[in-house]
Amino acid sequence: MGRRIVIVVLVAGLLILFAGALATWLVKTRYEADRESTRNSLRQLGQFAASYNTAVVKNKPLPSIVTVPPGTVFRPDIAPDRRLSWVVQMLPVFDQRHQDTAKLLAQIDMNQPWDAEGNAKAGQTRVRILLCPARPPLVVEGEPFVTQFVGIAGVGADAATLPLDDPRAGAFRYDTPTPLSAFPDGLSNTLLFGQTNYQLGPWIRGGPSTVRGLLDGEKLLGDGGQFGGIDTGGTFFGFADGHVANIRDGITPAVLKALATRAGGKAESEQIAD
Repeated sequence: MGRRIVIVVLVAGLLILFAGALATWLVKTRYEADRESTRNSLRQLGQFAASYNTAVVKNKPLPSIVTVPPGTVFRPDIAPDRRLSWVVQMLPVFDQRHQDTAKLLAQIDMNQPWDAEGNAKAGQTRVRILLCPARPPLVVEGEPFVTQFVGIAGVGADAATLPLDDPRAGAFRYDTPTPLSAFPDGLSNTLLFGQTNYQLGPWIRGGPSTVRGLLDGEKLLGDGGQFGGIDTGGTFFGFADGHVANIRDGITPAVLKALATRAGGKAESEQIAD
């Protein structure tokens, strides 16, 4: 009897160890899968300029790839935060195998603000590519769905309104495209998109909901920061040349601000990626 008890205890112990190892493996696998999903979303968003410049708008082909598109669907009589966002222009070029976002575009009136009745209803749709599976947002039914990826406008709350030659200006501007020739630091040294869990706004809405500058005097990265707060220890960003990097939350603020602008200077590689 005593021998049987020992065997049972040993088997139970092995099963517990196996279950623990399996649970650890599953958590790690899920974690890596979530991170890869975020990378893939940023890579696809990184094709934004290319897709926009080669798309057909009003049945007229646009010129070759020379600009980062405007951060809003420009309407001079509508304030930026009531315009439609850059996301709306991207709906037809997202991967349609995962979600028919081209069909979603047909529900949107491009001449109306985002909160017009029909547009607001379309904005309640969950757009998968704009979400981070590691920490998906909670959205009340009937409310507009949010995005966890925003365009980078430079440094300051007014960054998206700055003229092209302002040293605080970044890749995105509300009203006009940004020429790819206007990146003194180089496309690989300029942020285009960043993940965030801070003050999430509707994907369909222009203004700070979908385009933001880095703000002085506030935490930049990590929990409670302007960007990140989703993955442990780092924040994923997409760069203007299309590559994706996970920037350490402890990065020197001056270096991150330099990356957020088109002419802020180049950053050392060890400061920007893990």
